[in-house]
Amino acid sequence: MTILKKIKSVFIVPDATEGTEDSNSNHKETKSTENISLELKPTNEGKLKFYEILAGVIEKSNTPGFDYIEFKSAVKSVAEMHQMNEETAYKTAFITAQTMNVKASFLIDSAKKYISILNTEEIAFSQSAQKYLDQQIQGRKNELGQLEKETQDIKAEIQRLQQVLIEKEKRINKISEEADSFKQKYESNKVDFQEAYKTIVQQIEEDIQKMQKYLA
Repeated sequence: MTILKKIKSVFIVPDATEGTEDSNSNHKETKSTENISLELKPTNEGKLKFYEILAGVIEKSNTPGFDYIEFKSAVKSVAEMHQMNEETAYKTAFITAQTMNVKASFLIDSAKKYISILNTEEIAFSQSAQKYLDQQIQGRKNELGQLEKETQDIKAEIQRLQQVLIEKEKRINKISEEADSFKQKYESNKVDFQEAYKTIVQQIEEDIQKMQKYLA
């Protein structure tokens, strides 16, 4: 068992890792939470992802020899193998540690070291998450501001076009009225012209008849 698998088996409960070990067997590079892109995933998948990332952080920080990680693994192994209670499992595993001249104080200090490492990772993650959130919110605010401006511009343009439409419709009505007026004036002038024309022509014809009669 690789150190990463050992750490995952110690810290991740079985039902959380079921069916995932093979898919992660070719994992070559441990990601830092500083480079995590926050994705919306089901709770269990998200929790498992961060379990694996933090296990990878612990793996990178694990030094050769028997420290807290190896001790915790030993506690779990003897407890499962011999069906021991918690206290007996701890004491039995510690016997193994003592054979390698490992003291309880060293195990405690090494455990605190991992907490410190994880605290640093937690801070980095919080900063990364906050930065991501700020960027996303600011991006949405910028887009919202732009859309609101465009919306106002469109509304203003609609109002302008509505006013233009009103003016055009007024002009259409005016032109129609003017056309009717010109038509009426044409008809009236035509009648008046014809009457004047007929009157003058009639007078001339009468004069022609009189001249033929009186001057011949």
